[in-house]
Parts: sequence; C-alpha cells; structure tokens
Amino acid sequence: DDKEITDYVTYTLNTTLGKAITALILLALRIARVHDKKGIKNDIKWSPKFKEKYEKILSNKIIEGFTNLGRYLPNFYYLDKEWVKGKIKSLENEKGSKYWEAFINGYISIGRVYDELSALMRPHYQYGVDYDFKEKRDNEHLVQHIALGYLRKHESISEKESLFKQILDKFNYDQIEDIIGFFWMQRKYLKEQTETDEDIRKRIIEFWRWLYEKYKDNTTLKEEDKKILSNAAKLAAILPQIDKDNFKWLMLSAPYVHITFNSFFIEYLDALKDKGDVKETAKDIGEIYLKMLDYFTPDFDQKHIRSIVEFLYNASAKDSANKICNIYGTRGYEFLRDIYEKHQNRT
Repeated sequence: DDKEITDYVTYTLNTTLGKAITALILLALRIARVHDKKGIKNDIKWSPKFKEKYEKILSNKIIEGFTNLGRYLPNFYYLDKEWVKGKIKSLENEKGSKYWEAFINGYISIGRVYDELSALMRPHYQYGVDYDFKEKRDNEHLVQHIALGYLRKHESISEKESLFKQILDKFNYDQIEDIIGFFWMQRKYLKEQTETDEDIRKRIIEFWRWLYEKYKDNTTLKEEDKKILSNAAKLAAILPQIDKDNFKWLMLSAPYVHITFNSFFIEYLDALKDKGDVKETAKDIGEIYLKMLDYFTPDFDQKHIRSIVEFLYNASAKDSANKICNIYGTRGYEFLRDIYEKHQNRT
C-alpha cells in the first residue's frame, strides 16, 4: 500500500494480482465471444460470478483492478454497458486519488478512442486537463484523446464548453506541443482524400490559423513560443498547397524552424512546389526560404534543397534562386554551385 507508483499500467502488467485480474477479464471475454458465435445473445455478456468477483476487487481497493478497469474499458462495455456507465460515474468521486489515477492511466493508454466511451468519460477528461500527472506521457495521451475529439467534430475550437478550446485558452506549452505533434502524425492518414480526410485536414488547418492569430502581433517571444512556432511548421505536411493565408503562417515559423531541429520543413516545402500555380508557388517558396536563411543555414537534406532551387530557376524565380545560392556560397557551402552556374547564361 505504501509503494509509490508512477506508471500504473507497467506496474499492473508485472504484479501477480495484475496478471490474475487480466486473466479473469480475458476469460470472461472468451466465454462471451463463444456464446456470441453460438448465437446466444444477451445484453449482459458475463456471468454474475465474474461481475461479483470484479466488484470485490474494486471494493477491496486493489489498485490493479482500477488500472485494468480503465485499460479494458471498451471490453467491459461490450460485456455490460450499464455496469460500465455506473463505474465511470462512481469514479467521479475518486478524482485525484491514486485509484482514479490508476483508472485514467489505464484508459488513456488505449491505442484507440471510442466515441461513445469518450462522451461518458468527459467529466474525467475535464478533471484531467488540469491534473498534475506523475508521468508526462499521461498528460500527452489525455490531450490526444481530446484533440481526436476535435478532429471528429465532438469538440470545437470556439465554443466555451469545448474541452479543446479550454486547452487552447489555458495555453500550457507542453499541451500545445502535444496537439501539434498529434496533428502532425495525422499526415500518414490524410492521403486518400476522402470526405472524412478532408474534414480532418480542414480542422487541423483551422487550428493552425488560430495559432497564427495568437502569435502574429507578438514581438516578445519566449523560447517556449519559438519552439511552438518551430513545431507548427511541421503542419506544412498536411497543406494541399500554399495560399495567401498559410503563406503568412509559414513565414511566421520560418525563422524558428531550427530551434526544434525541424529538418522536415524543407522536405515539405519541396513537396509543396508541385501544387498550385507554379509562379505564385515559386514566389512564395523563395520568400519563405530566404526568411529562413536570415536566421540559420540548413544543409540537410541537400537533395530537397537542390530540388527547391532547381524549381525556383525553372519557375522564373531566378532572383530568389540566385540569392539562395549566393548565401550558401558565402557561408562556405558549395553543393548548389553547379545549379547556379548552369542557370546563369539562361534568360
């Protein structure tokens, strides 16, 4: 009882009680699924003896029981919806205790988010937003749950009651970075251009717009603010093309890209060169790149840098291309020399 636990899931996975309770849950699930295959349909899919056993585990305040309640909450919901609803409600009285922390630690460790459970868990999310978790990743996982709710249109960027808006208004630097990182991860899934994908893309872009409005007139940036703007530049990966709005967002981030070693930025600029009007895109990319060079000299990845410069020359943005090549040359970098020389005699 006096053992301090910071990672309840790892603790539960490695204790005898934790393993025994996990086996109990898996056995109940196995029996329920066999019954389903046999066509035996019941609203409550586990037997009273299993329920009584788990009730005893919780009433005896066995910490592994609370961790596994959270960790297997979707499975319990499959077994007995009303029982789960009651437990989620009753655990509101345990907020701030180690039992609540074990429960929420288990729940937010789940790799998937279920809409119906998210609605039931809203009071716990609300409390967790300001909770001082022992493990940073617990706060990160909680923020990801709420950010996913925003992407799925369950949360708003403007409504006062929205948990997502509350996080933005509070503007905890770690939480904002967690949101940016989570939205950046969505780039892997936004390639199909389905209606759902486009809705998600639009909501991420709307968040970036909100971030720009917050920072556009700020002339006294802390290091944490610069990190936010540096990380925000990674969201270029989800842009369909450069337009008059996101051009300003990219220009705002360009001076700070190096602060978080954001080597992806140049790769994303390179990818954007083939989207939209060629001359306008070349003009915008040239300005963004030169803005970046005012503050540091990126030399990785040279393949993408050369591709951008070649594009600028071919898209009638020779002035910008020349400036970029000359800056690199005067700073001791020679990898653009051949491209520069090739285009000097061309009109």
